[in-house]
Amino acid sequence: MSLSEAKMIPDRIEAFSYLIGFLVTGGSGVIENFPSEVMGVALKVLKETGADFSINGDSVSVKTTKSFKPFVISTAPYPGFPTDMQSPMSLIAALADGESTITEELFENRLAYIKQLQSMGLHAKMVNTHEVKIKGPVQLKAQEIEALDLRSGITLVLAALQAKGKSIIDKGEIIDRGYENLIGKLTNLGAEIRRYD
Repeated sequence: MSLSEAKMIPDRIEAFSYLIGFLVTGGSGVIENFPSEVMGVALKVLKETGADFSINGDSVSVKTTKSFKPFVISTAPYPGFPTDMQSPMSLIAALADGESTITEELFENRLAYIKQLQSMGLHAKMVNTHEVKIKGPVQLKAQEIEALDLRSGITLVLAALQAKGKSIIDKGEIIDRGYENLIGKLTNLGAEIRRYD
């Protein structure tokens, strides 16, 4: 038996989540170990919205983006638009000047988080269980909301950071499965966030 080497890439979903976090909170910074080579479609869509970021080797530099253009996405298996990245894109849609469309082609009930964001002021219309239209721009407002699953959970965290006021996210422990030391990382970036026991 011979030994081989394998290179483990960073988590593209986590990396994308932090990129969206910078963009929707009006922040700027650098994300290291950014696996852009496996994020082609998602990064292309973001660029088309006017998001201001640039790839430099294995890092991405993010600049404050003043306005976003609406977009249309449909999730698909790799290398298409990842289903795990569609929920954070709803926050870009909330800031975009016009109507965006998100279609979830892979899973049932993956758009259930939209009701949570609507309670925060998102202007969204469910076309059916797989498609939502979101009209922006809108300023989200603080709310007590519940994380339904890992991916919607991180979206609600980012929505709370974008919103005015203090939000509470119930069942936040769900998010720990995909985001190591989330609170520590966000606190280091200037977020006011803490866990309630």
